[in-house]
Amino acid sequence: MKRGRFFVKRLLFLLKTQHNTNYSIRQIIGYVLFYMKKIFFPEDVIFYPLFSADLHFVANKKIYSQLIKSGFHSKSVIITGLPMYDVGFQKINNIKNSFKSEKISVLFAPETLSEHNQWTKKQQDDLIKQIIISVQKHKEKIRLSIKIHPSYADISHYNKLISSLDPTIPIYHKEDFMDLLVKSNVFITFTPISSMVLYSIIAKKRTIL
Repeated sequence: MKRGRFFVKRLLFLLKTQHNTNYSIRQIIGYVLFYMKKIFFPEDVIFYPLFSADLHFVANKKIYSQLIKSGFHSKSVIITGLPMYDVGFQKINNIKNSFKSEKISVLFAPETLSEHNQWTKKQQDDLIKQIIISVQKHKEKIRLSIKIHPSYADISHYNKLISSLDPTIPIYHKEDFMDLLVKSNVFITFTPISSMVLYSIIAKKRTIL
């Protein structure tokens, strides 16, 4: 039900946006029927020409081919690569072969599964506690730090949660992930569906999922 409420909230936001941008009632109803059909009768189609624009900037030839196959006009699709990763790659290229410190530096970045209504808050908190407790059993050899999401994560909640286990563990919120990764030996997170995992592997950091 929580996941269902999350979907309804997003759908209502879409309807309000369409109304405020002067979509007609007929158009709005048409979109709702379209979404309902795709939810209850899913297809192996990712892109729909119905939502096409004048230009589409895509990361690679694979996505380009998918768009053209789906009915997008070839002149509207341009392959640009993925500029959002440029800064990350630049920082990775400046990393020395190894980062050395007296202790093993472990960076733990909890995923926002609860914030996206995929898990309950208790499920997420319990896993975070288990990971921290497991790592802190070896604190004489390991220095642990936590990096939470700069937008979705509630810093006050994490402060309370983590300080109950060990108040000496630093928690980073708005800080740049790449700057923290450079100074780490090991990276831990929940799921591989994250750009943080990509950066960690490219930077040749030991990565635990």
